[in-house]
Amino acid sequence: MMTSRGVHKLLAMLLFVTASACSAPPSKLPQTEVLRFGVSHMGGSYGFVVRSDGAAEYQESRPPQGEVKVTARVSEQELKELASLLRARGFCSNVSSRKRGVPDEARPRVSVRLEGLDCEVQMWDGEFRDDPAAFEALRAVEALGSVIRDRGR
Repeated sequence: MMTSRGVHKLLAMLLFVTASACSAPPSKLPQTEVLRFGVSHMGGSYGFVVRSDGAAEYQESRPPQGEVKVTARVSEQELKELASLLRARGFCSNVSSRKRGVPDEARPRVSVRLEGLDCEVQMWDGEFRDDPAAFEALRAVEALGSVIRDRGR
């Protein structure tokens, strides 16, 4: 028979394992980076990185149009707003439930270390679309990438 202390230890362990299993892994970003996004698809690929000082680099490859590489700045306020949205949508709790996507399905990857968030989320495009909160968070990250591209020089 298990004592009440043993039951409490078992419950605490189960809670820890459950919480760990339902969240994305840590970002593994270098100390100089706070956000990294990348995705490849049939039409090419694009991605960006934002450093802790607000410096950002955007890169896009779309054959046959060619490559785009630009640098820009992201404000502290923009990063705070993004972090707030990601936190509110439970972004770091997203994990893929599929090993494979449908043919030619994109698999966006977002690594973030901002305002108490620290995770890497990589899910199939369909998984993002099927979860309204995850989809909204992904669109906010991609919107920041568009801002970087449009500001770029």
